[in-house]
Order: sequence, then C-alpha cells, then structure tokens
Amino acid sequence: MNLGLKNVFLLFLKSSFFCQDSTRKPALIIVDIQNDFITGSLVVNNGAEVIPVINDLLKLHGFEVVVYSQDWHPKDHCSFATNVKLYPLHASSPTTAEVSKVFDVVVYEQTPTIKQVLWPTHCEQNTWGAEFHKDLKVGVTFNK
Repeated sequence: MNLGLKNVFLLFLKSSFFCQDSTRKPALIIVDIQNDFITGSLVVNNGAEVIPVINDLLKLHGFEVVVYSQDWHPKDHCSFATNVKLYPLHASSPTTAEVSKVFDVVVYEQTPTIKQVLWPTHCEQNTWGAEFHKDLKVGVTFNK
C-alpha cells in the first residue's frame, strides 16, 4: 500500500520555535524517518528519497533547533493487527478479532469506544524497525 511520502514523512521546513523571551528561531522538525517506513514492515514508496534532502538541509541551513520524532510503540499496542485479540471489541465493531486483518477498522470496547485502523507491527520499541535509518544524519537524542 502506498501511504504517500508526504503522509508519513512530515518535514516542516523553516518552522519557528518560540523561546522563553518570545524570540523566534529557525527550526527543522523531522518526523519518523525510521527503518520500518523505509525498508521494513510499513514501507512508504520511495521513502528513502527524503533522506539526502534532509541531510542537505541540515548542512546548508542554520537551524537553531532540530527535532527528530520517532514512532515508538510497545509490543502489545492495540493498533497492531497481531494484537487485536488482546483487547475486547465493541459490538459495533465492523469485523471480529478472528477475521480482522491489516488495514481493517475495529472498535474497541472502552468508554468512550475507540475506532482503530489495524496496522502491521511497526516501530516496536527497542527494535531495528524503530531505529532511525542508518543514512539519516541524527544529532543529539533524548529518550524519556
């Protein structure tokens, strides 16, 4: 399935970051340039093409703030099709846990109910798929 490059890799060029003193500083926000989206379980067609563009931006522009985000799911995440049987479904769910598959929509039994698209397992915490792609120039990272 082609999710479209711009739908997964949201690259906001020359965003602004407001400091405590209300000054604005040029910022670059780099979203989800991870192995599972490049060559892994949820590939974005031509996704790797964005990596040299980002690397060039990092070299050529004076961004004072650079932020990298990572999709970072726990192993038992309810959006994974493989985990649908772990959580009770609401009676209004359009499919059952027994026959549901990737990209189906289910409704989980909660208050309020949760409508969820089922995805292949991707960007699972502490796995190769969740790591930034090896060709992406990544600066300082903080995990909290």
